[in-house]
Amino acid sequence: MADSTRRGGIALNHRLLAQAIVILIAFLGGGFLATLVGGDEPVGQLRSQRANEQLQQQLDSALGRLEMLRTRREVDQRALEMVRSELAVQKEHIAELEEGLRFYRSLIAPEGAGGGLSLREPELLATEEAGRYLLRLVVQQVARKHEKVEGSLEVTLTGNLGGETVSLALPELSEDFVGPALKLRFRYFQLLEGELVLPAGFEPQSVNIVARANSPRAMDIQKEFPWHLQERFTHVGQ
Repeated sequence: MADSTRRGGIALNHRLLAQAIVILIAFLGGGFLATLVGGDEPVGQLRSQRANEQLQQQLDSALGRLEMLRTRREVDQRALEMVRSELAVQKEHIAELEEGLRFYRSLIAPEGAGGGLSLREPELLATEEAGRYLLRLVVQQVARKHEKVEGSLEVTLTGNLGGETVSLALPELSEDFVGPALKLRFRYFQLLEGELVLPAGFEPQSVNIVARANSPRAMDIQKEFPWHLQERFTHVGQ
């Protein structure tokens, strides 16, 4: 439908342009013919002047309509671009909401008949400053009946420093995580975020996480994840 409208507008522009050209030719030809026929007679000159004025009015009118159509076409194109841009933003927003919904479902929906703790892969984002990163950790309870969990979380980064493999505890790298162990207290999940500042020359390779619960019962889980940067955090309504 848009293509047919565009073709119709182009055809109308062509017709107006052709009309303007015809009027211009008539304008020039009419004046020349009146001079040949009327000679120097005042009546012939008056008729020629009136004819020229009429043709000039028609020409101005056709050119005005042509300019109006060109302006309208430019406005329509800009409006179409704005609509397309807005649709792209809305699609991105919907995708983020769907991602957040999947995130919450994966945290709250029970998996299997058993229970225990579960660790999601840590999310890491680079900042504009070299050696500084944003970290998000998520610990969740997998159970059909969610009771309040209390315990602790320990995180260490393993990497290469000066040709040697070293492990650094999270509290050594961040003022946002006070330790040696981070406190856990949640029913469904707990989200912890903060900024890391790595030592100069340290090349991180993996993140080792140990979660321990002492209430409602003793349980623990340990996982090692590769150091992996991403563009943004998973959307969770923030």
